[in-house]
Amino acid sequence: MKLKIVLFTTLLLLTMMMSPVGITENTYLPEKSGTSIGADGSMPRSMKIPASEDVSVVNGSYSSISFAHETELLLGTGYFGEWVTARSWLKFDLSRIPRELSIRSASMHVYMYGETDPADEPIGVYYSDDDTWAETSITWNNQPVVSDTPTDVIDSPASPDMFVEDQWYEWDVTSDFQTALLGDGVLTEVLRQIGEGLDVEAFKYPMSMEGFRLNTTYLEIEYDTPEAQQLTVDGVALGTLLDYIQPEPILGWQFSDPNLGDFQRDYEVELWDTPDYNQSMLWSDSHEDIVTIHDSLGDQPTGNLHPFGLREEFRLQMKFQSSQLPRSGVIDKLYFTAYEKSGTLQVENLEISLSQPDTAANLTANFETNLAGEHPTVVLSQELWETTYTDGCVIIDLENTFMLNSWLPLIIEIRLMNNTGDLIHLNRTATGGPGSVATAWGEGSFFTGSADYIQTRTYDLKVGFLTESVFEFNPTGTWNAAPFDVDLDTRGRFQIKYNRSFIDRAGYIDRLYFRVAELDAEIVYENLTIILCESTVLGPLTTAAWVENYGEGTPQVMLTEDMYTVQNLGGVLVIDLPNSFYYQNTHDLLIEFQWDSHVSGSAIVGTVPSSTSSYRAWNCTVAGFDLQGSGNAGYELFVDFINDETSSIIDQTVPLTNTTTYYWRVRSCDSAGIWSDWSEHSFTYQPLTSTPEFSTVVVDPDPAEVGQLVTVSISATYFLGMHSVLLEFGGANHTMAQAG
Repeated sequence: MKLKIVLFTTLLLLTMMMSPVGITENTYLPEKSGTSIGADGSMPRSMKIPASEDVSVVNGSYSSISFAHETELLLGTGYFGEWVTARSWLKFDLSRIPRELSIRSASMHVYMYGETDPADEPIGVYYSDDDTWAETSITWNNQPVVSDTPTDVIDSPASPDMFVEDQWYEWDVTSDFQTALLGDGVLTEVLRQIGEGLDVEAFKYPMSMEGFRLNTTYLEIEYDTPEAQQLTVDGVALGTLLDYIQPEPILGWQFSDPNLGDFQRDYEVELWDTPDYNQSMLWSDSHEDIVTIHDSLGDQPTGNLHPFGLREEFRLQMKFQSSQLPRSGVIDKLYFTAYEKSGTLQVENLEISLSQPDTAANLTANFETNLAGEHPTVVLSQELWETTYTDGCVIIDLENTFMLNSWLPLIIEIRLMNNTGDLIHLNRTATGGPGSVATAWGEGSFFTGSADYIQTRTYDLKVGFLTESVFEFNPTGTWNAAPFDVDLDTRGRFQIKYNRSFIDRAGYIDRLYFRVAELDAEIVYENLTIILCESTVLGPLTTAAWVENYGEGTPQVMLTEDMYTVQNLGGVLVIDLPNSFYYQNTHDLLIEFQWDSHVSGSAIVGTVPSSTSSYRAWNCTVAGFDLQGSGNAGYELFVDFINDETSSIIDQTVPLTNTTTYYWRVRSCDSAGIWSDWSEHSFTYQPLTSTPEFSTVVVDPDPAEVGQLVTVSISATYFLGMHSVLLEFGGANHTMAQAG
């Protein structure tokens, strides 16, 4: 049945013609399909940061003694032949944490291993802005200054129940964390008894990392996440028109973040054939580079029980050799394959950490020894982690805080308390390497230090990167001083130009990553300027011909700071730029550094002198020598591009079936590399072939005179109803009103 609508409009008649222009569909109804928690609509998440150093200092006759590498920390007041006071110093490396992270809270968790006496005194956490102390040398006599007042205090319940052995305690250190994150990226906290100097037996023994790493002090950071909101298909959010989508559907969304100044750094869109997103993914739009680390090619088709095939506690380390790692970059996701094709994992207390010890030795039964002194980076920590998997692929999305170094082996450690979802068997090459595993399962395995089982076994693994690899150094190359290891208190200028074929994409540049070695302190420049330019100059740069090296390109000042500290992301220097330079990839990319003084820090950059991937020119001071020159050298470089589009087109290469309902989902990534949860929507693919029908235009009065009010009406019919009819008059469109 057709719906007939009479429409009219009243115009002031001028000396020109009128014509109806048909239907324009611009329906927009806001919709929020994702699940969210929190007053601001965002889904909070948390991450853990273990202490990188912990040590005690004690006064009295112990005031010049180092307590480094003790298996427990000392805290409070007690009598040991004399009344003494002890403090526990704790240091946290925040270099892998994005400064843009939207922090809700930061708490410090301490495991109180024991106490000498049952009496309790309030204990506070104190901030110190002096991070120069070292675990191996700090004593009571040389300890840095701490704040006069505590950041937080535990003072209840009353003694003797204020602190109890073998319990975790937490202090709120949110303000301290934010200060350190925006400062030098190192946080120092000191645990002190509030009433120091009291003749009270209240000595405590917090756990140290030397005693048991899994119970060492850690920070828990709760932070906000972005959202993909207001999902639409061809501009439609709700209503009948979602059942009549056109041949090339446009999927749209809006980026939302609690940090109002934030922006969408990237996105992922997926199209599926079921609302559970667990059968076949038909199409996706993603910028992730997925590389294969190991593929068993089905030689053990039934897979392995570890770590998701039993309802047990697990601690599992899997090691991959450097020869298996095809590239470096910030890891975004881990992809494991499974014998079971689809299902849902529900894992309790899942914790995944990554580390890269400088040893190729196979894993042993000693979990701590396997780390070879490296402090793992916790990249996922959730009390209840759930994911659906399809096509036999289990995808684990990590916090983007770990830079994989392809020169070193990789250890992935997975700890969990139980799998309450579907049991699955991960694919692997069962024996013979090149990788190795160490596994413990059963009661107590989550915290155990010893493996029940070791084997030269290699799990199937793919790794997803969002960072673009422009040029990668290899261990056979050399290291170069410019621009991060020039002499202190000297000025300089440095240009480097990368061949466009090594970048091979266009877009707004967000970050530059330079992998470095021998980083001894934070790199600080006075009056630093960074310029980007798409240089038309072919081949080498000319010494000191700075402007000529731009060619016909337009140099753009991206950063100019009176005092600038280069962010260190675990051995990778990161320069975060405003997102205003669009690299077209039609010419080479030139990066220029200018500085008035190199204030502190030093680091050398990996280079391949014979490479023609890049050319450089320099004027700086190194080891007391004023140097000018130019030449070719492949400098390590990784780049983050901005993908801020909020729509994606499903083109006709995707075989959509008429009258079929499809399900799609989208998620967004903010400037800190934090991904939103998936937001979901659906539509029916049924292209419209008919068009609305119009009657003859009726004008009243007719004829009309100039200056007279005129009513124009038509009858319009369409089986889906009418949304709007526009009348063009005088070069402008006027919306007609419905009259019946």
